[in-house]
Amino acid sequence: MHEFAQPLEIVIHSTASGLVPATYEGSAWRVIHRVPTGGTLPAGWVDSFFTASDGVHILTKHLSLFALLKDLQPPQAPQNVRGYVGPDG
Repeated sequence: MHEFAQPLEIVIHSTASGLVPATYEGSAWRVIHRVPTGGTLPAGWVDSFFTASDGVHILTKHLSLFALLKDLQPPQAPQNVRGYVGPDG
């Protein structure tokens, strides 16, 4: 069984700041979106998360790998960017 009718709740106990939960899909990690209301997976969503004092709570209807990701280095600033105003503004 890999999919569930009701969401499972997975708690990753961490209070570190700047962490973002993600799930592994096929060949890449996908960042999980925060739920609008903590503890409730919105209709049509297959996964989401919320944070609490005990860590990151992941709500999921699928079975896969989950992890907490953190940016270690900010992206480089864009270079050689040009823009123009078109005829319609």
